[in-house]
Amino acid sequence: LKSPIQKIALLPGPYRFYYLPRSRFLLSAESLAPIIIEMDEHAAATVTHPLTPNPGNALSTLMQTFRFNENDLGRNREGRLTGRQQLRLLWSASFYAGFFLMVCLIGGLFAAANLLNLPPEPTPEIVESGLAQAWQMFCLAAFGLFAFGWPLWNLVTRLIDILRGQVQMVSGPIHFQVRGGRGTTCYYVVRGKEFQVSPYAYYSFIEGMNY
Repeated sequence: LKSPIQKIALLPGPYRFYYLPRSRFLLSAESLAPIIIEMDEHAAATVTHPLTPNPGNALSTLMQTFRFNENDLGRNREGRLTGRQQLRLLWSASFYAGFFLMVCLIGGLFAAANLLNLPPEPTPEIVESGLAQAWQMFCLAAFGLFAFGWPLWNLVTRLIDILRGQVQMVSGPIHFQVRGGRGTTCYYVVRGKEFQVSPYAYYSFIEGMNY
């Protein structure tokens, strides 16, 4: 089935779909289990939204996407981490620790080679301009800052989060952003705060709704 739009914001659940039989274009869909939802935390009235999936299905989808369970959720509501979540953070921190140690090892080998003053192979002398030398130094400094700074920053922030064990919450309309390059990075954006997520998280929410 093809759709005239790139994304259809429907979470998993029971639906009825309407499509064109020959061109196979998906036209619309409706939930088979309409429910009553609250407009927001200050509104006393409620509204029936026929395209809003069952909240149990939505929670189940979020649990699968972000790998948490009911015990994790209950502890997070108290502003704390569970031991299971701390272990996941520690595993993530160990990756950056290994990356940082590898960079240090490679840098140490290069430094040791220079200290040994190994005789270089004879090569024709090339005179470089001051601008070219400055550009090379800049590129080398930028690479070193990234190679050492990126894993160290990720390692330190994760260790601080593990030791403090504090959890915060933000609520508001949610939006999805994708940034390209050599790799694709996906984010949830809520009230100006960006949270890096996996591409699968794209299908775990409805764009523009309050979460």
